[in-house]
Amino acid sequence: MCNIDSKMNTVIDITKPLILREAVADDCLQYWQWANDPSVREMAFDQNPIPWEQHQKWYHHKLTSPDTHLFILKDQHKLPLGQIRFEQAERGVFEIDVSIAPNCQSMGLGRLLVEEGEALLREKTELLRLRSLIKSENHASIALFKSTGFVQTEACDQSPNSNALIFEKACL
Repeated sequence: MCNIDSKMNTVIDITKPLILREAVADDCLQYWQWANDPSVREMAFDQNPIPWEQHQKWYHHKLTSPDTHLFILKDQHKLPLGQIRFEQAERGVFEIDVSIAPNCQSMGLGRLLVEEGEALLREKTELLRLRSLIKSENHASIALFKSTGFVQTEACDQSPNSNALIFEKACL
């Protein structure tokens, strides 16, 4: 169980059925809140907070792009638990981004998002390979992607302060 809303004292039972659905315009605020969570910013290559207006433009663009697939995970009460985004980098190759609600991290939801998200993406596209760029100090994400069949293929300079590790998974 995780406490998703400490103000309301709402406790989520993640043993109950969860729903992974396509994101919609009304999810924009939730995505922005997660993107600006301090733990997410700390592991982002650009650690600056994201302004609301900038996020709205970005979100609308991603939501309407045929090369981007956004999904949101909700519990049985329709409370949001996490998100996964796939962006086509080249034909059949998608870059993946995952984030979990801060109060629900370290509960296995990341693995569920990656596995179920991949299954949904397969239904919609010709999926050949998944790729994730991860900061070398982001040990939780490295463990997540290794546990879901990704292997490290290389490292590269992504910013002046951090190296990116590239993890990939063949999806034939």
